[in-house]
Amino acid sequence: MKNGNPNRKAMYRFIVFVIFLAVSRSFNLNYPAADAVKIQFTSGSDEYTYFDFVRQWAPNLCYKASHACIRIPSEITYWTIHGLWPSLDATHYPQNCAESCQLNTTELAPIEEELKEQWNSDYNGGNEKFWSHEYCKHGTCCTDVLPTQLDFFSKALELQKKFKMDTILEHADITPSATTSYSFKVVDDALKHALGVEQLVYWCRFVKSDHHETNVKSKSLQLIYQVSVCFDKSFNTQDCPKPMHSSCNFDEEVYFLPKSVL
Repeated sequence: MKNGNPNRKAMYRFIVFVIFLAVSRSFNLNYPAADAVKIQFTSGSDEYTYFDFVRQWAPNLCYKASHACIRIPSEITYWTIHGLWPSLDATHYPQNCAESCQLNTTELAPIEEELKEQWNSDYNGGNEKFWSHEYCKHGTCCTDVLPTQLDFFSKALELQKKFKMDTILEHADITPSATTSYSFKVVDDALKHALGVEQLVYWCRFVKSDHHETNVKSKSLQLIYQVSVCFDKSFNTQDCPKPMHSSCNFDEEVYFLPKSVL
């Protein structure tokens, strides 16, 4: 029957969501709650319209977080990749589009060292477990454009090189500092101008500072820990769909903390 019991449908959606949360926690993703900007999903469907390329700044992600980023090498002092996510709109994305999935480390051998440098993670279980999670959840849903695992990871590395977050921010005189804050508008304008878009997506945390660590009197610091840049299926930059909710306060100054605070 097409018209089922609405209460039963609501209960089904609730059960699916609870299972999703349980599975996510079992993987111990170690990302703040604001990471759940895209709260709705379609499982087993490969329907998407664009790519959401997400990079992260480890000091802002890890400072006073519930976990310690002990697996991130000290020499990594630049923006790294979180994921390349095929997405339908601001709140929906396909996931887990293959009946079975396993990371093919042999296929990825030619780019493994570069992945360690650019797609490093403090994910519980190490880099390979995190890469496996990202590919099986997201990469399996865009095989029409990126048919192989090597294609998927190589494309992310290509985008990382072509659109360097560190270079863009440095050209706008935005550099990591425990004492200097920046207008959100200045950061947003610099990135939009360099990328040729009008809409990005930011992921923020608010953390109370310690005077001896940041030289800032105790207050709540707004930390941009992730930025999403969107691409069409030909990997041209495009405006990201505007999210229904944001974890950031665009009227408040932001900090990009240095690695030394960790």
